[in-house]
Amino acid sequence: PKDSEAEGDAEVIGEWAPEELNQLWEFLIDAAQQVDHFYVVASCRYRNPSYAGALLPVSPLPPDALFRLMSWFPALRRLSLESRARLVERLAGHPRAVEYADDLLAHALAEWENRYGPWQGGDPEQEWAELVEPVLPKVRDKLQANLLLAEIWDRVLADRERQMLYRMTLLRRPWQWPLMSVLGEEGEGDEAVFTTAERLRRTSLLEQVEVITRVKGEKFAPVRHFILHPATVQLVRYRFVEEEAPRRAVHRRLGDYLEGEANTSHSIELLLEAGYHLFQAGEYDRALEVLDSASDGLQNSGRVREGLLILEPFLTEQTKGALAPMRRESLLGRLAQAYHRLGESDQTIEYGEQQMEIAREIGDREGEGDALMMLGVAYTDLGEVEKAITYCEQALVIHQQIGDRQGESGDLGNLGLGYFHLGKFEEAIGYFEQTLLIHREIGDRRGEGNDLGNLGLAYMSLHKIERAITHFEQRLGIAREIGDRRGEEKVLGNLGTAYMQLGKVATAIGYYEQALVIDREIGDRRGEAADLGNLGITYMILGETNKAVALLEQALAIGRAIKDPLIIRKTSAALESLRSGA
Repeated sequence: PKDSEAEGDAEVIGEWAPEELNQLWEFLIDAAQQVDHFYVVASCRYRNPSYAGALLPVSPLPPDALFRLMSWFPALRRLSLESRARLVERLAGHPRAVEYADDLLAHALAEWENRYGPWQGGDPEQEWAELVEPVLPKVRDKLQANLLLAEIWDRVLADRERQMLYRMTLLRRPWQWPLMSVLGEEGEGDEAVFTTAERLRRTSLLEQVEVITRVKGEKFAPVRHFILHPATVQLVRYRFVEEEAPRRAVHRRLGDYLEGEANTSHSIELLLEAGYHLFQAGEYDRALEVLDSASDGLQNSGRVREGLLILEPFLTEQTKGALAPMRRESLLGRLAQAYHRLGESDQTIEYGEQQMEIAREIGDREGEGDALMMLGVAYTDLGEVEKAITYCEQALVIHQQIGDRQGESGDLGNLGLGYFHLGKFEEAIGYFEQTLLIHREIGDRRGEGNDLGNLGLAYMSLHKIERAITHFEQRLGIAREIGDRRGEEKVLGNLGTAYMQLGKVATAIGYYEQALVIDREIGDRRGEAADLGNLGITYMILGETNKAVALLEQALAIGRAIKDPLIIRKTSAALESLRSGA
């Protein structure tokens, strides 16, 4: 309303609509109510009382939908796939922005062709620099004008509301109303904070969405959350420039709040958000403590690459140098663990040696023992078993001296694996049974499952197949009970091998294929290679040579990539037999 003098009053725009629009709305609603096959779909920026009964919140379009939408527009269709993919990030999730981009790009292409002749495409970098990037500021301005964002910013919002709106742009996920308490001015009371937030909600800049959330244990239900549309975020960050110190202070408050929420709910998503805000606040030690816990949870549920990814921000020299030595050692240990789970032994050894060096510098006996144990595991994977046993024996001495039963059980299990690889199966069984007793004593179900799987392998090597299957089935039950996808994948492969030895080939193939699906889902390259190789050998036995060769070649390529000597030797021998006609 151009004639309004009530500056800063959110209700001015919220309640306003011209008479012509009201008449049109009433006509359309009347028509829709009288005819079954007539529907009205309209967009409304505000919660005007006339439209309240019909108003539905609409979230921003996800990136994949926005990308597909571009193919409907002729000028955008002429762009390379690379340019369209980059453009997705710049269009604020809004379909109207796609329309504006198409119009402006059509004009830019026409100008180009008038000057240089037909546009032939070609270099995506040139296309982006000369055609796409120059129109983006105009797209942003048209979208903000269409949504009246600049009008609201200039005419409706007071400075206090602008500052709170800026703080909201620091949030990456939808949030619930109580979190508003940390988005006000430093030291401001809750009543004043929530009053400011309510004014923002009435302008519709602060949007409501329903998010399916776990409530009361295992039950899921839609819960009201709040979010800023990306177009709003774009405007606010363009208009409002915050100094670094106040911005860090807000990140710290958000990190404190979300960490407290995560400690109550044990939610990995909340841990990730708390860690992100603490990192942005420059509190690297606290951020790593929170994110290390989240990484461990992700890795234990089979999401190893995700667990690794959230630790990457700490690997810059500046950030790593700012960490306390104990935290830096913990980071290196978690990285070594992740790379072991991914079957990347060289990386495991690199980070394990760095962890051991720091542990010895600061006198952390437990950390030293853990690093030695991880190095033993990595050298076992590389086939250097004697070296691996030496590391595991050193780790066992340390863990027994400091009374670390968890570490002791890990060392005994790894020694069992070492002797297993040397073909000393009875000795291996002795170690596996010792570690099984400890894991049951301390209530470690994951460790108990691993021990049962290792015992199954040892009994299978002694040709006690039925006994092996009994252990594998117990192992599978525990893995599924605790959500251990990696453990489930390994034991499915072992069950396949056991049934192969009993001559039940169809059953074996079923287990291998189940294991392969999980391998690829969790990114376990060593497991993937092993299961591909086992499937290849199975089809070789069935006489399906072409299928066998294809599977074995895939396994060999992975084995070479991760430098696993057992996989390389086994698949190479099988391929040689096939190709020689043996």
